Amino acid sequence: MKRKTYEKELRKLQVGLCHLQEWVKEKCVVLRGGGLDESPHVYRRLPEVLSAQQGTIEVEHVLKPLVVVMAGANEFDPYKD
Repeated sequence: MKRKTYEKELRKLQVGLCHLQEWVKEKCVVLRGGGLDESPHVYRRLPEVLSAQQGTIEVEHVLKPLVVVMAGANEFDPYKD
C-alpha cells in the first residue's frame, strides 16, 4: 500500500476530539472528564458483541447513558489500568 493511501485510510480510523464532542452532543449525553482513549468510538458496538453470543444469553434491559463521569487527562484516577 502506498504511503499516501495508508495515511488516508488511517485518518478515517482515527477518532478526533471534535468527532467525540459532536457524537456526545448528538446523543444528549453529558461527558465530564475522560479523553479520546475512552471515546465510545474506540469500542465495538454492544449489539455486535451480543449478537455473537446469540442463543447463550438473553438481553433483559437496555440502558441509555445520561451522564458519563471520568477522571480528566490531568487528574489522578485510582481505577485506571
